[in-house]
Amino acid sequence: SQLTSQNSQLTSQNSQLTSQNSQLTSQISGLTSQNPGLTSQNWITPHSETLVTKLTTVLLQLKALSEGELRAFETRGIKETLDEMKSMIDPVNHNLFQRDVEVNVNHIQTSLNLYNSLQLFSS
Repeated sequence: SQLTSQNSQLTSQNSQLTSQNSQLTSQISGLTSQNPGLTSQNWITPHSETLVTKLTTVLLQLKALSEGELRAFETRGIKETLDEMKSMIDPVNHNLFQRDVEVNVNHIQTSLNLYNSLQLFSS
């Protein structure tokens, strides 16, 4: 029952993230069509590309954890990647990063670790 509830919550979170991604893609398309001089080449910097790559890495690690391909003790890389990302952003934005990224990733990671631990006992 608790596993089903957590799985439903994670599925809901995944759907919300997919929806947000679609909305952002639409907004970017709108911006580039309204401003022909604005292309991805002149507003995506190597710095922002590195941040996006690191965030994608974290999301893929969480996906692997959710699918049982990654064990809880192997998730140290998630924290290291988050720390690297935080060091790359302006200190003024650290609280925002912590609130909007770190807290959510830690919550998902903790839920997945609990879910995977409970699955071991139910097998």
